[in-house]
Amino acid sequence: MPVLIVAALGSGVGTAAAQPQLPPLPPLPELPTLPPMPPLPTLELPVPAQVDLPQLPAPQLPALPQLPGLPQVPAPPQLPSAAEASGMVADRAWPDNQPKREAFQTMTNEIGIGWANGGQQRMMAGSVVGLLIGCVSIFPNFMAGCMIGNVVGAGIGAVMGIDEGNPKARPSVEKFLATP
Repeated sequence: MPVLIVAALGSGVGTAAAQPQLPPLPPLPELPTLPPMPPLPTLELPVPAQVDLPQLPAPQLPALPQLPGLPQVPAPPQLPSAAEASGMVADRAWPDNQPKREAFQTMTNEIGIGWANGGQQRMMAGSVVGLLIGCVSIFPNFMAGCMIGNVVGAGIGAVMGIDEGNPKARPSVEKFLATP
C-alpha cells in the first residue's frame, strides 16, 4: 500500500512538472492623462442686513411657594460595643443573679480576646481540614461528608485557636459553667 501511494504522488508530481509554461502576460496599456481641473468658482455672500428687533419685556414668573425644609432625619443608632452587648444579654438572661452575669461578661471578654489573637485563623484552617477529611471519609455521599466535616472542623479549629490565643479563655468558661 505505501508503494502505491508513493507511486500515485510521484506520477502526479511528474505530470504537473511536465506541463508547458504559460507565456508571460502582455504589459498593460498606458492610461490617458486627464486634463487639469478647472478652478472652482468663488462664492461671495452679501453683507447681512441689520435688523432692529423691538425690546421684549422680561417674562414675569409667579413666585414659588415657600416649601418647608427637609425633615430632620435622626442618625442611625450606634451599635453597642461587645462588652455592652454581653452585658445586655447577661441582664436579660440572669436578671437576679449578679455572679452569673459577671462570669458571663468575663467569659465573653476572654473569648473575644482569644478570637482576635488566633481563633479566626485556626477556625479557617480547621474548616479546610474538616472539609477535606469529610469529603474523603464518606465517599458514597461525599457532599454530606464535606458539609459535616467543614462544620466540625471549623468548630474544633475555633476552640483550639481561642484556647491558644488566650489561655484565660478556658478557665473563664469553666468558671461560668460552674457558677450557679
